Amino acid sequence: MSRRTNPQTIGQHVSALIVAGGANVATVAAAADMDKSGLLARLNGDREFTVRELARVGGFLRLSTSALLPGGSA
Repeated sequence: MSRRTNPQTIGQHVSALIVAGGANVATVAAAADMDKSGLLARLNGDREFTVRELARVGGFLRLSTSALLPGGSA
């Protein structure tokens, strides 16, 4: 059985990693080829991240995609 993590929890975790990495939303959005409002919607849990979006954000932050998920490891 798979466990699904809610979008708000993922968004909060990714947001914390962005701050910890010394980045800001505008810079991460541009690097991940997303618009700022779209990234904010995902960070707020209003929309779900796609795997591709998580991979792009992780690439910019130099973290694995799994590290962007709560309980994941770098």
